[in-house]
Amino acid sequence: MFIIKNLMDENTIIIGHSTGSICALKYILENKISTKKLVLVSGFNNYLSPDKNDIHNK
Repeated sequence: MFIIKNLMDENTIIIGHSTGSICALKYILENKISTKKLVLVSGFNNYLSPDKNDIHNK
């Protein structure tokens, strides 16, 4: 994912596609960034690899 630090503000629009959706969401959550819009295209709601600590894998 291409990120230009210190250029994102509350007027920024972020678009993430496929695994970029996960990267974009994780980035803004971990860095507490507010954006105007977050567009997630063709994302998914499961892990790329099994996680032994995930309650859904038990």
